[in-house]
Order: sequence, then structure tokens, then C-alpha cells
Amino acid sequence: MKKVMATLLAGCLLLGSVLSASAASISKSSSSVSGYSLTVGPGDDNAEYSDGAPEIYTYGTDSMKEAEIAIIPESGYEITDVDVSVNTSNISASYKKNDGTVSDPGVLTIKGKAGVRVFELEDYELDLDITLEDDATGDEYDVTITIYGEELTAYSPSREVESDETYTITKSLGCIFEFDEYIDEETRIRVDDDIDLYFNGNYGTDYENLRVVTDSISEIDKALSDLYVDYYDFIASPKFATAVEVEIQAGTEAYIYEYNKKTGDLTLVDAEYDGNWIFETKTLGTYIVTDEEIDESMLSTSTADEDSTDDTEYDDVDSVSDSEKTNPGTGAAGSPALAVLLGIGSLCAAGLAAYRKAAR
Repeated sequence: MKKVMATLLAGCLLLGSVLSASAASISKSSSSVSGYSLTVGPGDDNAEYSDGAPEIYTYGTDSMKEAEIAIIPESGYEITDVDVSVNTSNISASYKKNDGTVSDPGVLTIKGKAGVRVFELEDYELDLDITLEDDATGDEYDVTITIYGEELTAYSPSREVESDETYTITKSLGCIFEFDEYIDEETRIRVDDDIDLYFNGNYGTDYENLRVVTDSISEIDKALSDLYVDYYDFIASPKFATAVEVEIQAGTEAYIYEYNKKTGDLTLVDAEYDGNWIFETKTLGTYIVTDEEIDESMLSTSTADEDSTDDTEYDDVDSVSDSEKTNPGTGAAGSPALAVLLGIGSLCAAGLAAYRKAAR
């Protein structure tokens, strides 16, 4: 009986060691070349490395936006070649070969590419086609492994909005908010140093990305070159079932316009001054603040021989479809004091046409 038990115990230990050896995992690394590491050998063909995969975001701190994984060969082998195939659009990946040895492994870098309306964590996947060389015999082995992150990437971390609270957008905390409960006491979200949003009511049960980008818009800069202009672009065009109160810090002499990216129109926002400029809207768009009221005589025509297409790029901003960029119409249509529609889009188009005609 003792012999049988000993045999069973030995078998269990052997099975455990085999399972442990075949487990494909990614480890936190103390190496100076990366934050993570994995080990691969000839027996790991078709292995999936998911345990320990890093969480990656498009918007966040540097360590949140990308992860480096050292690809370490088993002892006695060298990695001579690696091809990377990314299988999902929410990440990008690149590989630095180095020596491909245990002491100087190659490093895989994964970066977040989830779009501005990817609110909840989703999966990512990539394949590595690896060539291993036996140090002793020179024999080569082709191994394919998969790195799989289950619900590990989104545009940014998210938070649930509760009543009578104050939140601030930061790179570490994120810019996505879940409106999962009725806000029965006013809640403030500071989305920028100069902009606060106030919520009080039922905003549905959805997530929204409230990030604001303050980079200048080339068309506006060219057309209003003589004015001082600040830019506040809600890049995800968040929409709500109930109006949001927007408060923008600006002086009493400032003017606030909404810019329609599709048409190039500027609309004077129906805002009131009470220490800061305040208005309400159900859809947050792109706003510019000027130190003078805009009229057509201020529009620059010196760009008629230039291609006025806006080529501004953000390394962590994906495009949003036109249907997701509805103008909330915060200006009162038909009111000359509150709705000043400018033909910036038409002037830009005319400039492009003139340039192309001259080029012929």
C-alpha cells in the first residue's frame, strides 16, 4: 500500500511540474530594460501568454500608455528573429531585437490605441513568430506564441459618478465617467483648469469621455490671427439625456463660440456671466474663447493660396464619426446677438480650390 501511495504521489508531483512548466505567463520584471518579461523555448509553440498581461490605456501616464515585455529565451537558446502580428486595432506593437540572449533579450513594446469612445475594458491580442537557435547544435526552432490581454485596454480608466462629489480629470485617474445613478445633489467634474461641469439630474446609465484638448485649431488661428484665442475641444463629443451646466473661466469682455468641425461655422454661445461664463448643453463640442467679438471683416484672406486642411494630430486621439459630432446648438438660431455664423469653412474650401487651380 505504501508503494502504491508513493507511486501516486510521485505521479502527482510529476504532473504538477509538467503543468507548471507549460504554464504561459508574463511576469513583472526587475530588469532595467522592461517592466515585464516572459520566457519562451522550443516547447512553447502555440502557447498563449495571458496570465500577467499588462493593462494598457490610450490616455494616461507614460507607464499606463505602453508596456515593455522582455522576450527571454530558455537557457541554452538564442532568439534570432521575431515577427510581430497585431490582431486587434486597440493596440500597436514593435520589437527591438537586441542580442536575443538571456542576458540581453529583445523587448516588445505594446502601446494603447483604443478610440475615444472605447469606455470599457476590452481584449487585445498579438502574435509573435519567434526563431530560436540552440547554442550547442545550431538547430533552429520556429515557435509562435500569442499574447492575450483579457479586458485589459480602453481609452482611459473610468470612474462612477455619484451625487454631491467633486472629480478631476488627471492622467492617472482617467477621463471616462460612468453615469449609473440619479444625481440628486450637484456634482462637479473639473475637466480642465479653466472648465468645470456641473451635473444634477438623470444622465442615463452610460459612460462618457470628458477629456478636453486645448491645442490650437489651424483654421481658426489663420482666420483670427489678430485675436487672442483659447481652445477647448471635447474630443469625444459627449452627449447626455439631461443638460449639463458648463462653466468656463474667462473675463467679462470675453466671447465664447462653438466651432463646428464639419462645416467650419462658429456660433456665439448663449452664455451668461456670473463670475465666470455659464451655459447649458446636452452635447459638449469644441469651444473657443476670444478677447473680441468676431465679425466677417476679421477673417483672414491671406491663406487663399494654402491648403487649409486641418492636419492636427493627437498621438492618443482616434477619430470620431460625423454622427457622433452633432452640434448641440447652444447658440440661439436667428438671434443676431447670440448666433453669429461665419463662413470659415467656405473660405477654407475656396482657398484650397484656388491653390489647386494655380498649381495646374
